[in-house]
Amino acid sequence: MHVAGSLARSLAEAKENGAELLSYSPEQIAVTFWEIAVLPVVFAELARQYPPSKVSDPASPVAAANGQYVLIRRDTYDAVGGHTAIADSLLEDVALARRVKSSGRTIRFRYAADAVRTRMYRNFAQLREGWTKNLALLFPRPGWMALKTLLWWGFAWGACFYSLNRLTGVGRPWWPIAFTLAPMCLGMRLRRANFTWDMEILGASFGMPVFAYLLLRSKRAYARRDIPWKGRRYQSDHGRAKPAAPKGAFQEHGVSASLKRCPDTNLVDT
Repeated sequence: MHVAGSLARSLAEAKENGAELLSYSPEQIAVTFWEIAVLPVVFAELARQYPPSKVSDPASPVAAANGQYVLIRRDTYDAVGGHTAIADSLLEDVALARRVKSSGRTIRFRYAADAVRTRMYRNFAQLREGWTKNLALLFPRPGWMALKTLLWWGFAWGACFYSLNRLTGVGRPWWPIAFTLAPMCLGMRLRRANFTWDMEILGASFGMPVFAYLLLRSKRAYARRDIPWKGRRYQSDHGRAKPAAPKGAFQEHGVSASLKRCPDTNLVDT
């Protein structure tokens, strides 16, 4: 959902910052329990892996875009090959951003609740399938990320419950402090995700182990070169993919995107 006037403001922002690709990370609408619990964890780690300040810094090699909102100059889009150049990518928004930045052009990327809101998934099955497709491509070491997440989660809650068990002890004033600080550390880790405090609590309680599970599931899917997505199964080699057609079906090649050119502007609407 676009906020009224957001397109005019985004054009002005792109011109003001000299950006040839502008991308917003929308405010995420979360309704079901697992959306509320998992999305804060995912977006906190994405913000840590792809800090908007570094993505927007021409001197940094970090490149990213959110396909939910991408505005790109038409001449830039054509110069980097457009979607034809990334037609076999399962993470085409980031692939496009990498081509733009590696060509020496400027990206503007930020969280933009003032411009756009979106709901990515409607249930856990969709959430699991979507992040299985994406996580192993977004995080270069998904196995290590899963282990680190579980260690953070296990240590913090272990310390919390151990402290709770010791609260009855006399002369040990540090146990209440440990009981309070342990879960707070997890909440602080999720702050950069731009979700509300209650969603961060659910993320720290239930979302982190599920995020670890999704990382491992994504890693396994790419190791097996069998990635399910919206009724198809893709055979992938490091994110370069083609659909695996069922017997008797027509074999399509690559992941396509429909494009509309705006004849009176220098924009491509993807």
